[in-house]
Amino acid sequence: MIVSKLSYKELILTREKAMELKLDTEFIRLLEKEIVKREIHKPLVKE
Repeated sequence: MIVSKLSYKELILTREKAMELKLDTEFIRLLEKEIVKREIHKPLVKE
């Protein structure tokens, strides 16, 4: 799976599912790294 092709929402859901299934921590770390990268570059949106 190429995490950079996932949407932000898909990354979050995939990380939650991976943690729930207790998958490889390296995979979870990779997902979290991509999430943080996107949060840093994501413009702030007021709701």
